[in-house]
Amino acid sequence: MSEERLIKSVRRVKEHGEVFTPKQVVKVMIDQPELQKALHSLQQPSSNLRRAKEPF
Repeated sequence: MSEERLIKSVRRVKEHGEVFTPKQVVKVMIDQPELQKALHSLQQPSSNLRRAKEPF
């Protein structure tokens, strides 16, 4: 199993503050019930606004 890389390079961290969130942390965040409800009520940006909201 390969180790997850949270930074691409020291330069990118210094110049942009770029540090990635570990996959396990993202999974915990996305699995929260209140977030799941919000994700299912989002409307696809390219959809017609007159149509009823449909989860995508």
